[in-house]
Amino acid sequence: MRPFDLVPSEEPGPDEELEANESQSEARTRVEAIENAFADDPVISLILDGLRQGMTPGKVRAELELSQTEYETAMKRLRRRMRAAAGSGASDA
Repeated sequence: MRPFDLVPSEEPGPDEELEANESQSEARTRVEAIENAFADDPVISLILDGLRQGMTPGKVRAELELSQTEYETAMKRLRRRMRAAAGSGASDA
């Protein structure tokens, strides 16, 4: 036996890779569902797009030329609709 045979590999095994792929697929499905749910609200759609790109809320507001109040109002709409969808059984999570 070689000494390095005792050192665990940091490479993910097949089970870990499968689980990661399933998690990524599930996350993509959820993001798509959220985006589709707000397709009729261009402000929320643009905010979500910016956040998904890794922008901070402040950067999103600046890019979209939204005031703090406009941004917060849009985010309240988003939260209300998400809660309503979750409450109606539209979400499996």
